[in-house]
Amino acid sequence: MTLSIIADAETTEGEYLALDMIVPPLFENDLHTHGQSEVFHVIENETRLHVDGREQTLGSGTSGYAPGSDL
Repeated sequence: MTLSIIADAETTEGEYLALDMIVPPLFENDLHTHGQSEVFHVIENETRLHVDGREQTLGSGTSGYAPGSDL
């Protein structure tokens, strides 16, 4: 996996974290929570997004959102 931080919690006053990630096929990011919201945009292929017990498949050119949690 290749990861670049575009904007972190400090520069967004804790609102969100923006990352540019290149991940291999079938990459899984374990279920987790954190204070910042996340927006996912898929450039190519697809990924699954699990939010509040719902699973969503994101394909090329689509986006998904995961709200931050009160830690």
